[in-house]
Amino acid sequence: MPGDLISAEVQRLCVQVPPPPKDWISVTETAVIAAEPAAAWAVVQEPYLDPDSPDVPVACGLVPGTTVGQPGEIQYFVRRSAAGTLMASAAVVSELLDGMGVVAHSLRPPYDRMRYRVFPENGQAGVEITWTGPPGPGDASREWTAGYLRALVHHYKAALEGTAGPVA
Repeated sequence: MPGDLISAEVQRLCVQVPPPPKDWISVTETAVIAAEPAAAWAVVQEPYLDPDSPDVPVACGLVPGTTVGQPGEIQYFVRRSAAGTLMASAAVVSELLDGMGVVAHSLRPPYDRMRYRVFPENGQAGVEITWTGPPGPGDASREWTAGYLRALVHHYKAALEGTAGPVA
């Protein structure tokens, strides 16, 4: 339930997003993690802060006054650009999926989407992340996005299995 900081109407507007254009692309990465699905889901739901990442946020968290674990939850991220300026972004949970999964979109255009899903996989946790957004020039943007998603899945795997090392 929204608090006094953000009205229900503002949260409702944040959740609404236009359908993706037909020319958008989707990139998916998956991993099996040696953990219970519920434990993996708890890690996946948290704002991503990996101090070893080259794209480490300066700060991240939940926007106060937004719902938690349901449509309307807003996570924020503050990063430093290569030029040293601070950049902020936010992602809004727009849809809950059956079981352990959500669809979130960026709060500003082009409203690209991330779909997170955790599921049982032979006594472990399967994690699937899909980004959907506008195509970039050539295959380079698809490869960059796949690398980013691989690093994100690797972060979850390392956090749950206590492992480190290069992204496979």
